[in-house]
Order: sequence, then structure tokens, then C-alpha cells
Amino acid sequence: MAPELASLPELPRETAHIWDWYQDLSGARGAGFSINAISWIDVWAYFQLKRMTPQPWEVQTLRALDEAFLQSRLDETAGTVKGAKHLKNRMTGKAARGE
Repeated sequence: MAPELASLPELPRETAHIWDWYQDLSGARGAGFSINAISWIDVWAYFQLKRMTPQPWEVQTLRALDEAFLQSRLDETAGTVKGAKHLKNRMTGKAARGE
């Protein structure tokens, strides 16, 4: 795990559900010669099956989580995740407060 992600604070209840969604979606991701991104159709189908309508910012955060995950796989040798601070701020609500 990247050092930036090792000491994440507990997620606020307002965003913790996004992590649960991400874990569901990530566990069902397709794979080929490499790890594939979670597709838009997968996101759409997930919410259709759950009969949920996520807010745009929630979907954007799901996509940011997936981008950070994929980047972490590319950056394993460096041990860092590009954009981890931004993602951490987004998930803890700091981005919305301008911190």
C-alpha cells in the first residue's frame, strides 16, 4: 500500500457508502491482459440493479477511486499513488470545503 494511503482517517458517513459501492464494482471488474478500469456500463448496470440514482459527484468520486487504483498498479515500484492527497481530501470532505 502506498504510504499516502496507509494512515487514512475514518471516512465520514456522508461518503463511506461510495467506498462500499467501489468495493462491489471493483470486485466484479473485467480482466484481460491487464486490470481493466470499471466501465461506464458496469457503473450504470450496478445502479440499475440496486435501483439507485447516484449524484454526479458520487459517480465522479467512484471514477477517481478507480483511477487512483489503476495508477497505483502502474506506480507500484515507486510506492506512491499520484493524486492520493486529492482523493483523500475528496473522500473526507476537505475538497468541498476548499482545504
